[in-house]
Amino acid sequence: MKKYPLERLLQEYNYSMLDLEREEGLKSSTLYNLKYRNDSVTDYKLEVIIALSSLLNLSLDDVFAKLCRYEVEYELSQLIGENEMNELIERG
Repeated sequence: MKKYPLERLLQEYNYSMLDLEREEGLKSSTLYNLKYRNDSVTDYKLEVIIALSSLLNLSLDDVFAKLCRYEVEYELSQLIGENEMNELIERG
């Protein structure tokens, strides 16, 4: 759960932020600012969601839903700890 939602989504599909920058033409500063400022998924610019949708071949809704889920898991693991979060996920 230590991975930031954007990074986790890209890794799920075997991509990196560099791939998103190179293949979708996004500025590296845009992507890294999202990660290091710990921006909420709801603050992402539409261009980032569209670029992810294109790169990962997912609908906009699917991209947003996955990012929101990963953000909740990330934030919850920060609050309750990674071990407890993993136990919650295992239980379903």
